[in-house]
Amino acid sequence: MTEKALDNNLLNGGRLYSLDVMRIIATICIVFHHFQQMYHLQFTSGINYFYGKFYFGYIVEFFFILSGILAARNIGSIRKSTFVSYVGKRYLRLVPVVALSVVVYDLLIIAAVHFTGNTSRGTGLSIKNVLISALCLHDGKILTNTGINYPMWYIGVLIVCFAVLYIVIQICSKLNIKPSFGLAAVVLLGLAIRFTGVSLPLLNEDMSRGYMAFFTGCLLSQVYIRQTEIKKWQSALSLCVTAAVLWIIVSERYFDLDEIQLVLIFCFYPALVTLFLSPTMIRLFNHKILGVAGQITYDVYVWHDCINLLLFIVVSILGLEVTDSRILMWLFAALCFAVGTLSYYGIERPLNKLLLKKKL
Repeated sequence: MTEKALDNNLLNGGRLYSLDVMRIIATICIVFHHFQQMYHLQFTSGINYFYGKFYFGYIVEFFFILSGILAARNIGSIRKSTFVSYVGKRYLRLVPVVALSVVVYDLLIIAAVHFTGNTSRGTGLSIKNVLISALCLHDGKILTNTGINYPMWYIGVLIVCFAVLYIVIQICSKLNIKPSFGLAAVVLLGLAIRFTGVSLPLLNEDMSRGYMAFFTGCLLSQVYIRQTEIKKWQSALSLCVTAAVLWIIVSERYFDLDEIQLVLIFCFYPALVTLFLSPTMIRLFNHKILGVAGQITYDVYVWHDCINLLLFIVVSILGLEVTDSRILMWLFAALCFAVGTLSYYGIERPLNKLLLKKKL
Protein backbone atom coordinates (compact mmCIF):
# COMPACT_ATOMS: atom_id res chain seq x y z
CA MET A 1 0.00 0.00 0.00
CA THR A 2 1.46 3.39 -1.00
CA GLU A 3 1.93 6.33 1.37
CA LYS A 4 -0.71 8.24 -0.62
CA ALA A 5 -3.18 5.42 -0.13
CA LEU A 6 -2.44 5.40 3.58
CA ASP A 7 -3.54 9.04 3.96
CA ASN A 8 -7.17 7.96 4.40
CA ASN A 9 -6.80 5.65 7.37
CA LEU A 10 -8.11 5.03 10.86
CA LEU A 11 -5.54 7.29 12.55
CA ASN A 12 -5.60 10.24 10.14
CA GLY A 13 -9.24 11.26 10.46
CA GLY A 14 -8.77 13.88 13.17
CA ARG A 15 -8.57 13.58 16.93
CA LEU A 16 -9.96 10.31 18.28
CA TYR A 17 -11.89 11.16 21.43
CA SER A 18 -12.28 7.48 22.33
CA LEU A 19 -8.51 7.37 22.90
CA ASP A 20 -8.85 10.48 25.07
CA VAL A 21 -11.33 8.59 27.23
CA MET A 22 -8.72 5.87 27.77
CA ARG A 23 -6.09 8.49 28.53
CA ILE A 24 -8.34 10.18 31.10
CA ILE A 25 -9.20 6.91 32.87
CA ALA A 26 -5.55 5.84 32.93
CA THR A 27 -4.46 9.20 34.37
CA ILE A 28 -7.07 9.00 37.14
CA CYS A 29 -5.86 5.50 38.03
CA ILE A 30 -2.25 6.71 38.28
CA VAL A 31 -3.34 9.64 40.47
CA PHE A 32 -5.26 7.22 42.75
CA HIS A 33 -2.26 4.86 42.78
CA HIS A 34 0.15 7.48 44.10
CA PHE A 35 -2.42 8.92 46.52
CA GLN A 36 -2.88 5.56 48.23
CA GLN A 37 0.88 5.00 48.18
CA MET A 38 1.61 8.34 49.86
CA TYR A 39 -0.75 7.69 52.79
CA HIS A 40 -0.41 3.88 52.95
CA LEU A 41 -4.16 3.53 52.51
CA GLN A 42 -5.81 0.19 51.98
CA PHE A 43 -9.54 0.06 51.42
CA THR A 44 -11.45 -2.84 52.94
CA SER A 45 -13.70 -3.15 49.88
CA GLY A 46 -13.60 -2.24 46.23
CA ILE A 47 -10.53 -1.48 44.13
CA ASN A 48 -7.22 -0.73 45.81
CA TYR A 49 -4.97 1.24 43.45
CA PHE A 50 -2.02 0.44 45.70
CA TYR A 51 -1.70 -2.68 47.86
CA GLY A 52 -4.33 -4.31 45.66
CA LYS A 53 -4.66 -7.33 43.39
CA PHE A 54 -3.24 -5.39 40.47
CA TYR A 55 -0.16 -3.17 40.29
CA PHE A 56 -1.52 0.04 38.77
CA GLY A 57 2.01 1.31 38.13
CA TYR A 58 1.87 -0.80 34.97
CA ILE A 59 -0.60 1.70 33.51
CA VAL A 60 2.51 3.60 32.41
CA GLU A 61 2.92 0.84 29.82
CA PHE A 62 -0.43 1.92 28.39
CA PHE A 63 0.85 5.49 28.04
CA PHE A 64 3.90 4.19 26.20
CA ILE A 65 1.73 2.13 23.82
CA LEU A 66 -0.58 5.06 23.08
CA SER A 67 2.42 7.34 22.45
CA GLY A 68 3.90 4.75 20.10
CA ILE A 69 0.64 4.42 18.15
CA LEU A 70 0.45 8.17 17.59
CA ALA A 71 4.19 8.61 16.94
CA ALA A 72 4.41 6.00 14.17
CA ARG A 73 1.22 6.85 12.28
CA ASN A 74 3.15 8.88 9.71
CA ILE A 75 6.44 7.13 8.92
CA GLY A 76 6.91 9.24 5.80
CA SER A 77 7.03 12.43 7.85
CA ILE A 78 9.68 10.95 10.15
CA ARG A 79 11.81 9.95 7.14
CA LYS A 80 11.78 13.54 5.84
CA SER A 81 12.70 15.08 9.20
CA THR A 82 16.12 15.69 10.66
CA PHE A 83 17.03 14.24 14.05
CA VAL A 84 17.16 17.70 15.61
CA SER A 85 13.79 18.78 14.23
CA TYR A 86 11.97 15.53 15.06
CA VAL A 87 13.36 14.81 18.53
CA GLY A 88 13.99 18.46 19.40
CA LYS A 89 10.37 19.43 18.75
CA ARG A 90 9.12 16.72 21.10
CA TYR A 91 11.75 17.52 23.71
CA LEU A 92 10.79 21.20 23.75
CA ARG A 93 7.10 20.29 23.93
CA LEU A 94 7.44 17.89 26.87
CA VAL A 95 10.31 19.10 29.04
CA PRO A 96 9.60 22.75 30.03
CA VAL A 97 6.58 21.85 32.22
CA VAL A 98 8.55 18.94 33.69
CA ALA A 99 11.46 21.25 34.51
CA LEU A 100 9.15 23.65 36.34
CA SER A 101 7.52 20.79 38.26
CA VAL A 102 10.94 19.46 39.33
CA VAL A 103 11.90 22.87 40.76
CA VAL A 104 8.57 23.09 42.60
CA TYR A 105 8.93 19.53 43.86
CA ASP A 106 12.44 20.35 45.11
CA LEU A 107 11.07 23.30 47.13
CA LEU A 108 8.29 21.10 48.50
CA ILE A 109 10.81 18.49 49.62
CA ILE A 110 12.71 21.17 51.54
CA ALA A 111 9.42 22.29 53.12
CA ALA A 112 8.51 18.68 53.95
CA VAL A 113 11.84 18.15 55.72
CA HIS A 114 11.36 21.40 57.66
CA PHE A 115 7.73 20.90 58.71
CA THR A 116 7.53 17.12 59.10
CA GLY A 117 11.05 16.32 60.25
CA ASN A 118 11.21 13.47 57.72
CA THR A 119 14.79 13.84 56.48
CA SER A 120 14.57 10.81 54.18
CA ARG A 121 12.68 12.95 51.67
CA GLY A 122 15.69 15.24 51.34
CA THR A 123 18.01 12.43 50.27
CA GLY A 124 19.73 13.16 46.96
CA LEU A 125 18.82 16.84 46.82
CA SER A 126 21.49 18.88 45.03
CA ILE A 127 21.70 21.44 42.25
CA LYS A 128 23.18 18.76 39.99
CA ASN A 129 20.31 16.35 40.61
CA VAL A 130 17.70 19.07 40.13
CA LEU A 131 19.23 20.02 36.76
CA ILE A 132 19.50 16.42 35.59
CA SER A 133 15.90 15.70 36.58
CA ALA A 134 14.61 18.98 35.13
CA LEU A 135 16.20 18.14 31.77
CA CYS A 136 14.74 14.59 31.87
CA LEU A 137 18.20 13.02 31.72
CA HIS A 138 17.88 11.02 34.93
CA ASP A 139 16.53 7.69 33.79
CA GLY A 140 18.83 6.44 31.06
CA LYS A 141 21.53 5.73 33.66
CA ILE A 142 23.92 7.86 31.59
CA LEU A 143 24.10 10.27 34.53
CA THR A 144 23.92 9.14 38.16
CA ASN A 145 20.83 10.65 39.72
CA THR A 146 18.09 9.60 42.13
CA GLY A 147 15.33 11.39 40.18
CA ILE A 148 13.30 14.28 41.65
CA ASN A 149 9.53 14.13 41.08
CA TYR A 150 10.05 10.45 40.32
CA PRO A 151 7.02 9.83 38.03
CA MET A 152 8.89 11.93 35.45
CA TRP A 153 11.07 8.90 34.69
CA TYR A 154 8.38 8.08 32.12
CA ILE A 155 9.01 11.34 30.24
CA GLY A 156 12.77 10.73 30.12
CA VAL A 157 12.28 7.23 28.70
CA LEU A 158 9.64 8.49 26.26
CA ILE A 159 12.07 11.04 24.80
CA VAL A 160 14.68 8.30 24.30
CA CYS A 161 12.01 6.20 22.54
CA PHE A 162 11.30 9.07 20.14
CA ALA A 163 15.02 9.28 19.37
CA VAL A 164 15.30 5.51 18.83
CA LEU A 165 12.18 5.56 16.61
CA TYR A 166 13.78 8.19 14.39
CA ILE A 167 17.04 6.24 14.12
CA VAL A 168 15.22 2.96 13.37
CA ILE A 169 13.11 4.57 10.61
CA GLN A 170 16.18 6.11 8.99
CA ILE A 171 18.12 2.83 9.12
CA CYS A 172 15.20 0.90 7.62
CA SER A 173 14.91 3.51 4.88
CA LYS A 174 18.62 3.27 4.04
CA LEU A 175 18.52 -0.54 3.99
CA ASN A 176 15.23 -0.51 2.04
CA ILE A 177 13.44 -2.79 4.52
CA LYS A 178 9.99 -2.47 6.04
CA PRO A 179 9.92 -0.27 9.18
CA SER A 180 7.99 -3.00 11.02
CA PHE A 181 11.11 -5.17 11.11
CA GLY A 182 13.10 -2.43 12.81
CA LEU A 183 10.27 -1.69 15.25
CA ALA A 184 9.97 -5.36 16.15
CA ALA A 185 13.74 -5.52 16.73
CA VAL A 186 13.46 -2.83 19.43
CA VAL A 187 10.62 -4.75 21.12
CA LEU A 188 12.89 -7.81 21.17
CA LEU A 189 15.69 -5.66 22.60
CA GLY A 190 13.37 -4.60 25.42
CA LEU A 191 12.51 -8.23 26.13
CA ALA A 192 16.19 -9.19 26.13
CA ILE A 193 17.00 -6.42 28.65
CA ARG A 194 14.11 -7.49 30.84
CA PHE A 195 15.01 -11.17 30.96
CA THR A 196 18.79 -10.70 31.31
CA GLY A 197 18.48 -8.01 33.99
CA VAL A 198 21.20 -5.90 32.38
CA SER A 199 21.64 -2.41 33.87
CA LEU A 200 23.62 -0.17 31.54
CA PRO A 201 23.12 3.30 30.03
CA LEU A 202 19.98 3.15 27.84
CA LEU A 203 19.81 -0.59 28.54
CA ASN A 204 18.09 -1.02 31.89
CA GLU A 205 14.77 -2.00 33.45
CA ASP A 206 12.96 1.31 32.96
CA MET A 207 14.22 1.62 29.39
CA SER A 208 13.06 -1.93 28.66
CA ARG A 209 9.53 -0.95 29.72
CA GLY A 210 9.64 1.86 27.17
CA TYR A 211 11.18 -0.25 24.41
CA MET A 212 8.65 -3.06 24.81
CA ALA A 213 5.50 -0.95 25.16
CA PHE A 214 6.27 2.11 22.98
CA PHE A 215 7.42 0.02 20.03
CA THR A 216 4.52 -2.40 20.43
CA GLY A 217 2.39 0.72 19.99
CA CYS A 218 4.40 1.61 16.88
CA LEU A 219 3.72 -1.86 15.44
CA LEU A 220 0.01 -1.51 16.22
CA SER A 221 0.06 1.81 14.40
CA GLN A 222 1.31 0.04 11.26
CA VAL A 223 -1.72 -2.24 11.45
CA TYR A 224 -4.22 0.58 12.03
CA ILE A 225 -2.98 2.76 9.14
CA ARG A 226 -3.79 -0.04 6.71
CA GLN A 227 -7.51 0.08 7.38
CA THR A 228 -10.18 2.76 7.50
CA GLU A 229 -12.00 1.26 10.48
CA ILE A 230 -11.86 -1.62 12.94
CA LYS A 231 -13.78 -4.60 11.59
CA LYS A 232 -16.48 -6.39 13.59
CA TRP A 233 -14.43 -9.55 14.05
CA GLN A 234 -11.52 -7.46 15.37
CA SER A 235 -13.82 -5.75 17.88
CA ALA A 236 -15.26 -9.10 18.99
CA LEU A 237 -11.82 -10.64 19.40
CA SER A 238 -10.57 -7.60 21.31
CA LEU A 239 -13.57 -7.75 23.63
CA CYS A 240 -12.90 -11.43 24.37
CA VAL A 241 -9.20 -10.83 25.07
CA THR A 242 -9.98 -7.82 27.29
CA ALA A 243 -12.58 -9.77 29.29
CA ALA A 244 -10.26 -12.79 29.65
CA VAL A 245 -7.36 -10.72 30.98
CA LEU A 246 -9.64 -8.83 33.39
CA TRP A 247 -10.87 -12.17 34.71
CA ILE A 248 -7.26 -13.30 35.18
CA ILE A 249 -6.45 -10.13 37.13
CA VAL A 250 -9.55 -10.18 39.32
CA SER A 251 -9.24 -13.89 40.08
CA GLU A 252 -5.46 -13.57 40.57
CA ARG A 253 -4.74 -16.45 38.21
CA TYR A 254 -1.30 -15.09 37.32
CA PHE A 255 1.82 -16.09 39.24
CA ASP A 256 3.64 -12.78 39.65
CA LEU A 257 3.70 -9.14 38.56
CA ASP A 258 6.38 -9.73 35.93
CA GLU A 259 4.12 -12.22 34.20
CA ILE A 260 1.10 -9.91 34.09
CA GLN A 261 3.26 -7.04 32.79
CA LEU A 262 3.91 -8.92 29.54
CA VAL A 263 0.24 -9.89 29.24
CA LEU A 264 -0.68 -6.22 29.55
CA ILE A 265 1.82 -5.04 26.93
CA PHE A 266 1.26 -7.72 24.32
CA CYS A 267 -2.39 -8.71 24.89
CA PHE A 268 -4.55 -6.51 27.11
CA TYR A 269 -3.58 -2.98 26.09
CA PRO A 270 -3.51 -3.71 22.33
CA ALA A 271 -6.93 -5.38 22.61
CA LEU A 272 -8.31 -2.51 24.69
CA VAL A 273 -7.07 0.14 22.26
CA THR A 274 -8.49 -1.80 19.30
CA LEU A 275 -11.81 -2.06 21.11
CA PHE A 276 -11.90 1.70 21.76
CA LEU A 277 -11.07 2.37 18.11
CA SER A 278 -14.10 0.41 16.95
CA PRO A 279 -16.78 2.43 15.09
CA THR A 280 -19.20 2.00 18.01
CA MET A 281 -16.77 3.45 20.55
CA ILE A 282 -15.73 6.28 18.22
CA ARG A 283 -19.38 7.28 17.77
CA LEU A 284 -20.15 6.86 21.49
CA PHE A 285 -17.34 9.18 22.62
CA ASN A 286 -17.51 11.70 19.78
CA HIS A 287 -17.59 14.73 22.08
CA LYS A 288 -15.10 17.59 21.85
CA ILE A 289 -15.03 18.10 25.63
CA LEU A 290 -13.34 14.70 25.94
CA GLY A 291 -10.59 15.92 23.64
CA VAL A 292 -10.08 18.98 25.84
CA ALA A 293 -9.86 16.79 28.96
CA GLY A 294 -7.50 14.43 27.14
CA GLN A 295 -5.16 17.29 26.27
CA ILE A 296 -4.67 18.30 29.90
CA THR A 297 -3.91 14.77 31.15
CA TYR A 298 -0.19 15.28 30.48
CA ASP A 299 -0.13 18.29 32.82
CA VAL A 300 -2.16 16.35 35.39
CA TYR A 301 0.47 13.59 35.29
CA VAL A 302 3.34 16.07 35.58
CA TRP A 303 1.90 17.92 38.58
CA HIS A 304 0.04 15.22 40.52
CA ASP A 305 2.98 14.16 42.68
CA CYS A 306 3.76 17.79 43.55
CA ILE A 307 0.15 18.25 44.67
CA ASN A 308 0.35 14.97 46.59
CA LEU A 309 3.45 16.14 48.46
CA LEU A 310 1.91 19.55 49.15
CA LEU A 311 -1.18 17.89 50.60
CA PHE A 312 1.06 15.66 52.73
CA ILE A 313 2.79 18.76 54.15
CA VAL A 314 -0.51 20.49 54.92
CA VAL A 315 -1.93 17.38 56.57
CA SER A 316 1.23 17.00 58.68
CA ILE A 317 1.21 20.65 59.78
CA LEU A 318 -2.47 20.51 60.77
CA GLY A 319 -2.03 17.16 62.49
CA LEU A 320 -4.80 15.58 60.46
CA GLU A 321 -5.19 11.91 59.65
CA VAL A 322 -6.02 10.79 56.13
CA THR A 323 -8.55 8.00 56.44
CA ASP A 324 -9.54 5.41 53.87
CA SER A 325 -12.00 7.81 52.27
CA ARG A 326 -12.66 7.43 48.56
CA ILE A 327 -14.34 10.84 48.61
CA LEU A 328 -11.04 12.45 49.61
CA MET A 329 -9.26 10.51 46.85
CA TRP A 330 -11.72 11.78 44.24
CA LEU A 331 -11.36 15.34 45.58
CA PHE A 332 -7.60 14.96 45.22
CA ALA A 333 -8.06 13.81 41.61
CA ALA A 334 -10.35 16.78 40.92
CA LEU A 335 -7.70 19.13 42.34
CA CYS A 336 -5.06 17.52 40.11
CA PHE A 337 -7.23 18.08 37.03
CA ALA A 338 -7.89 21.67 38.07
CA VAL A 339 -4.16 22.36 38.42
CA GLY A 340 -3.52 20.45 35.19
CA THR A 341 -6.01 22.69 33.38
CA LEU A 342 -4.32 25.85 34.70
CA SER A 343 -0.92 24.44 33.75
CA TYR A 344 -2.02 23.50 30.23
CA TYR A 345 -3.60 26.82 29.37
CA GLY A 346 -1.34 29.04 31.47
CA ILE A 347 2.07 27.36 31.07
CA GLU A 348 2.31 24.55 28.52
CA ARG A 349 0.47 26.13 25.57
CA PRO A 350 2.13 29.58 25.90
CA LEU A 351 5.57 27.95 26.24
CA ASN A 352 4.94 25.70 23.24
CA LYS A 353 3.94 28.68 21.11
CA LEU A 354 7.07 30.51 22.22
CA LEU A 355 9.54 27.63 21.86
CA LEU A 356 8.12 25.95 18.76
CA LYS A 357 7.27 28.98 16.62
CA LYS A 358 10.60 28.67 14.81
CA LYS A 359 11.53 25.64 12.73
CA LEU A 360 14.36 23.59 14.21
